[in-house]
Amino acid sequence: MTAARYLLVDRGGAGWAVASAAVRQVRLAGDTIVLDLPGGEVAADHVIGVALLTPRPPGEVLSKKWPFHCAGIALSSRGPVVVVDPQQPPAVLRWRDPEVSDV
Repeated sequence: MTAARYLLVDRGGAGWAVASAAVRQVRLAGDTIVLDLPGGEVAADHVIGVALLTPRPPGEVLSKKWPFHCAGIALSSRGPVVVVDPQQPPAVLRWRDPEVSDV
């Protein structure tokens, strides 16, 4: 993978990175930041910033142990981040509007 710009966000105490070019819209929903990606909307607690990252493939151990699909991992100046596949964001990041009932 080559270096590219990524939007770094925090969700649930973990660092996540999304390719900036894949972010179609950023909006606020109450206290939650919602990113519109090709694979659906994801939620973030905080935007950390934008960084130039060179992601690495997740590797065999992470692929077996990590419960979510990811595009890779990267090291930012704030620590490690999981690189989100914008076509298949993990369920743990999916935005669920509390105003809409699942029933």
